[in-house]
Amino acid sequence: MSGAATQSNHGDLNYRIDATDEDTWALVDQGAWECLLQIDQLKLEQRAGHVFEGWNENPICFPPTYKFIINSDEYFGRDTPLGAKQRTPAWCDRILWYGKGLRQLEYKHIESRLSDHRPVSSTFMAEVEIASHGKLKPTFCRNSKVEAEELRLTTLIPVL
Repeated sequence: MSGAATQSNHGDLNYRIDATDEDTWALVDQGAWECLLQIDQLKLEQRAGHVFEGWNENPICFPPTYKFIINSDEYFGRDTPLGAKQRTPAWCDRILWYGKGLRQLEYKHIESRLSDHRPVSSTFMAEVEIASHGKLKPTFCRNSKVEAEELRLTTLIPVL
């Protein structure tokens, strides 16, 4: 793994659900996350080979992270007046990763009501090469937790 790099992309990637507002709301009301994920624009674009080819994302097992009424658990946009911006729920907030020696252990959303987004969080295990021994060892550091809201740009982490 000498000279290899591991990358992660965190943040609001702004992909939506590829369905009509009416169909999206019906699936949200049913809690049909698996059905919605089948028509998630990011997943569709990845399967078509258009974006993030070779990148990984653990299965999403949480409700859409956007768009909420601030200080509420209600999604925004169902009853917006004609002419106002309408938004349907979607998984805009994502954590994608790429590279060898990296394993995503946990992927979840956080119940924070301070924004119209629910932040996502992930825990990773990374294999790192210790230069003095030249061997790979799995390393788990609980102090390295980073919330997606804290990172807006792609982070490059070199593996020596």
